[in-house]
Amino acid sequence: MPPIGELALPYRFTPKDRSAAAGVRRIARQQVEAALSDLEDPERTLGERVHAVRRRCKKLRGLIQLVHPAFPDAKREDGTVRDAARLLADLRDSDVLVETLDVLTAADDTLRLAAVPARTILLERRATALSAADQSERAERFRADFEAFLPRIDDWRFDAKGYALLEGGLMRTVRRMRRAMDTAQEEQDGEHLHEWRKEVKYHGHHLALLRELAPPLIDPLRDLADRLGLRLGLHHDLAVLADELGANVRMGNEDASRQLLKRAISQRSEALAAEAFVIGRALASEKPRPLAARYARLWANWQTGDRLSAEIVNGSDDDGR
Repeated sequence: MPPIGELALPYRFTPKDRSAAAGVRRIARQQVEAALSDLEDPERTLGERVHAVRRRCKKLRGLIQLVHPAFPDAKREDGTVRDAARLLADLRDSDVLVETLDVLTAADDTLRLAAVPARTILLERRATALSAADQSERAERFRADFEAFLPRIDDWRFDAKGYALLEGGLMRTVRRMRRAMDTAQEEQDGEHLHEWRKEVKYHGHHLALLRELAPPLIDPLRDLADRLGLRLGLHHDLAVLADELGANVRMGNEDASRQLLKRAISQRSEALAAEAFVIGRALASEKPRPLAARYARLWANWQTGDRLSAEIVNGSDDDGR
């Protein structure tokens, strides 16, 4: 039997939603219920369950960011989801480090051999990261938090209706994403690349939520957001791995092995950053105001069932922030 989230309506607004506000509440309920179901899935390992639950949390936060300017309780509800997800972070982080090391060394036998001490330590840490009792206690706290969160969703009230409920958050995230990209390119460091990634992920969620308005327009943008998010995510994971190599001498008993890994991380990170800026410029090519105006027309056409005009799909030459 598939998880509850696969049986429910999808993570996007649909014609079945009575209004934008009803769609927001429906999608939020779906993600909370699916997260609770994923947490109990007996066919998945703990790591797989935690990964699935944290993905639900990210989708929830993306939804809240979309309506944030018109949602008085946005900060509180976003904090609830963020704090609940943090309860499970340690259960996933040790898996991520092992996976990152494997990706880094997959195509190089010499590098894979140099990584043996580090991988052994990471596997030991994964096995002993948290006791079974602690894992259970954290899962119970998460469950309690989300079970308390779920009934509040029906009481969510907003300060705008229709597309106006979504427009402010869409523009806000695009503006932040563009600025974060510019800052990351100026600073060229992991911290600012990671901040950029957060806004890219939010924008990707917003594109997913709005997909039915114009799949031919939105699907290529979603692909760009996914590709960019993957590169920025791996860049961040490599930075964390580099910190671990520097902090734990057991991860590289020989200086040559340690230096080989560090050099590989540096080279891969530079390549990922270069690719990210190319993709990022394509994703952020349209400024917030004309983008929001175009989505307003898409929303209006979608509500009436009219076919899209070429002007709406292709955009306009309007310029603005």
